[in-house]
Formats: sequence, structure tokens, C-alpha cells
Amino acid sequence: MLLALLIPGCAPVGEAVVTSGWGYSWELLSHRIGYLRAAVNQDTSLDLGLIGGDWSTGETGSDTPSYRMRYQTVRAMGVAFAEGTVTLDVGPDGEAEASLHVPDAPEGRHLTAVLQGFALDCDVPQPDDYPDDYPARYGYTSAGFGFALGEPVASADGGVDVPVRATVRWAPQDRDDMNAAIPHALTRVEVRALVIGSMRPPDSLELEGGAEYPYEPPYTEQPPMELVASAESPGAAGFIGWSAWTLDGNLTGPAAGEGDYIRAMGVEAAPGADAPGRFDAAVTATFSNSSVIELTQFTAGFSGTLVRVGASAAEVEHHLVQGSHPVGVATTPPTLAE
Repeated sequence: MLLALLIPGCAPVGEAVVTSGWGYSWELLSHRIGYLRAAVNQDTSLDLGLIGGDWSTGETGSDTPSYRMRYQTVRAMGVAFAEGTVTLDVGPDGEAEASLHVPDAPEGRHLTAVLQGFALDCDVPQPDDYPDDYPARYGYTSAGFGFALGEPVASADGGVDVPVRATVRWAPQDRDDMNAAIPHALTRVEVRALVIGSMRPPDSLELEGGAEYPYEPPYTEQPPMELVASAESPGAAGFIGWSAWTLDGNLTGPAAGEGDYIRAMGVEAAPGADAPGRFDAAVTATFSNSSVIELTQFTAGFSGTLVRVGASAAEVEHHLVQGSHPVGVATTPPTLAE
């Protein structure tokens, strides 16, 4: 449902659903990450999924994941939208790059791209040197992950190409078989992007934060990292999206270089004031190992780029959808009534 409506004598009016945040948490314990998916579709349905190791799936123990998804419904004059997806494999070095192609470039003087969703999947064919005694589907202890979109570039076929970088950092912890597998592990990543064509140049806000949590198990208090995003944006109201974000764990501190079992994670931009001349949003970034057993004194970090696109006669509504689902891949029907 990506629309550009023509009003006689006026610039076209574009309509789209634009993602502004996601989050996941486990009810009982922290877990490895074997599969993770969070995306919003244009009909406002959700593509979801979370799988940990055998302590989440019922093989050894069971748990329940809860999700949070934030998005905006946007209707704005002089703005057009187009969506695309790319799949890439991240190897043991922890980073991969690809080009996401959108066949039909949206019209507009300025092009920018924002993240609509992503997926990480460890249950994929592994290289020949991957050990036989550790199932890749159990996933690994994490030291962080993230995605970044570059500047869209027009392609020869009339479309647009968007540079994509994915970072997936698995790091060792308390399982010898898992630790032996991590230096060989391949992770399949899907990145979904929304390319936006606009008459006005977008504003980009670079954000960075961190947290050094105490070590007070069980269930050390680990509140989300909180950041304020503010921009002077004269002349137009608008909408927001993420062109990049990265969550980091144990980059510094006593457990630097170690991974851990993750209890909660997410990146959200909640709306504040948005009017001609001013924009504010409350950003939270969550990466937590708080649980009955915490193997590291956890430190968390976040960096991201929040994009705001101003437009004439913009009608923007923010939505937060929360729920839970059984461990595994999940989808929802449209979360807004037609």
C-alpha cells in the first residue's frame, strides 16, 4: 500500500506506513539469539519472530517472547515512497555489505532511505569448517548487532540502489561447543528499507549513548538507555525513521569482548512535539542481560541515525503495538482496522 495521489494543481500526495521502533523481551530468562525478526508491512500487519536456544524452544526449557512495534501512518504532499528488501550473509568477521535495489525510484528532489524491518537467522547452511557438535539453530551469545543504510543512488533501469551494511557480533561465553562454533558461524540477514522521495531535504540526527550497569544478580536493574532527539526544522511538520542503528554489549567494562544471553533488546523513537519549526522525540535503546543468572557485568551501547522528513500538509499518526507469541516465527493481521 504505497500510494501517490494526484490532486489537480498540487504536488502528489504520498501515503505509507513508516517504522519507528521495535523491541523484544523474554518473560523468564535471558537466551541465545537463534532467530530474530521485526518488521512492519504496508497493511500494518507485523512480521515477527524470536527463537533462543533449547532453553526457549521446549527442548530443555520454555519461555515466551513479548514484542513492541512502533510505526507511523503518513499522508503528506510532495512525498513518494518505494520499498525493497535485500538478503546477505554475515560471516565470522561480523560485517557484510550489499546493495538493495528498488526497481521504481520514488519521485522527489531528495532521496533518503529508512529501515522498515530486519531478520537474523542462524539456522542456515554453515561452512565446511563449522563444528558438527553444535546446532547452529541454537544461536549464540551476543555482543551486539545493527544495520546502516547509505544514500540512495539512481540506477540505469530507472530504479534506485541503497547501500546496506549489516553487523552481527557473536561472542563467547560459558559453552565450549558454542564458543568453538562462533569463529565459523554464518548468519543470514534480511534488511527491508523504505526509500522516500521528498521536496525538502531531510534532517539527520546522530545519536549515541551507553550504560555501565552494576552487577547485582539476580535481575540487576538495567533501564533502557534514554536519548532526546531534537531538531530545528522550519517550515514543515514531518515524520521520522531510522537510517541506521546499532546495539552493542560488553564493548567496554570488566567483561569486554564477551557475549551474553540477552533478556531484552530494542530501539524505539516515541513522538514528542512535531510542528513547523521544531521536532522532538524520546529515543530508548535496550540491550539487557538482566535475569536469574547473569554471566557478565553487562555494559550496553547504542548509536543510530534518526531521519526526519518534512512535508507540506503532513498527516502523521503514531502507533504502538504490543503483544506476545509462541517461540518461533509469527505474523499478525493488520493492526489497524481498514
